[in-house]
Parts: sequence; C-alpha cells; structure tokens
Amino acid sequence: MIGVHCSGFGNGRDTKEVELWKQVFWQLVMFDTVSSMSLGRPRSSNTNDLDLKLPAMCDDEYWETPDPADAFWQPESIPLKLTFLVHHIKLMEIVGFIQCSLYSARCLDPWGPTTLSSTEWNQKAITELDSALNKWIDALPDLLKYNPHQKDTVFAHQSMMLYAEFYWARIQVHKHLLTRLGQKCTLAFHSLAVCANAACSCVHLLDDHHQ
Repeated sequence: MIGVHCSGFGNGRDTKEVELWKQVFWQLVMFDTVSSMSLGRPRSSNTNDLDLKLPAMCDDEYWETPDPADAFWQPESIPLKLTFLVHHIKLMEIVGFIQCSLYSARCLDPWGPTTLSSTEWNQKAITELDSALNKWIDALPDLLKYNPHQKDTVFAHQSMMLYAEFYWARIQVHKHLLTRLGQKCTLAFHSLAVCANAACSCVHLLDDHHQ
C-alpha cells in the first residue's frame, strides 16, 4: 500500500484498516532493522523517511463495540497487551541508531557535527547509546518488567522477549570495540565485560523463563 509510512495515510480511511496497516508496516520496519543488523547489511527502511504514528494504544478486541462511541477505547481495568509492540518499536529505533552510528560504512552522527577523533567518537557514541537503552528499559511499565514468578501470562512472554532483545542490543553497542589479537583499544576491556554480562544475563533469562 503506497503511503503507509506517512502520517496522512489514514485520512478518509476506515480506522480499523489504518491500524492494521500501521501494525503491519511497523513489523516490517522492525524485521528490516533486526535482519540488517544481524547480517551486516544496510537497512531498506530509514526512520528519517517515516512520520507514521505509533499504533493506537488499544487492543484489537476493543476496536469494534456495540456502541460506536466506545470504539478504540481500552477499559482502564484491562491491561494493554499492545504496550509490548509500542515499546518494541522504540527499542528497534535505538537499534537503528546503533547501526547508523557505529556500523555504517559512513557513520552518521545523530547528535550533530563533530571534530572528535575516532576513539573519542566511539566513546561518545557508546555512552549516548547506553544511555538511550537505560532510559528505554527504565520506561517499561510494571506489567512488562520481567518477573521470574510470572511465567504463564502473555505479559511474562512479552517481557522475556523485550529483555532478551535489550541484552542483544547492548551487545551490539559494545561488540564494536572488541579487538582481535594484537590490536589495542583502551575501551575494549570494559566493552568485553559489558558483552559478557549481557550474554550471561540473556542466557539466565531464557533458561529461567523456560523452566
């Protein structure tokens, strides 16, 4: 569908159709982000070309109601399952910044022009990206905070997926500085420790969740 990436796509269209297209499009953007990062290839999508709004904060079972005035209204007593998708999209946006600022052939500076050396640039970029990841996980609502004692709920599975991808994203930030034998980097030991800790945390998370 042409124009799905634009905020004006929904003008004159059925609200349910628009929301379905938005969810499909964001899923494609996230798949593109993860697959390109994993394969070391450029992304097909570019967030600078998108002004599509995030999905509506309402689960699809409340899109249609007997009273049209109540459509797209989530009862306050019902936890919102779609919260997962919104926070997943935000995490993938950070992963996109990781890719363009650390792994692109011509690294872009999301924070403006710089005259920093390569080492200073790496340190600045990693600090900013680490901060963005920390803010993201701190902003997760309580229902998506991982709780090892809740394993059989939808939110427990969603939380596990978000935390696993958070650890993966943390590794993507710091593996950039891991060195080969004979190479030296003052930040390598710290980044190695961060990667090892994130990997161990992810393994423990998955093992605990599936027991």
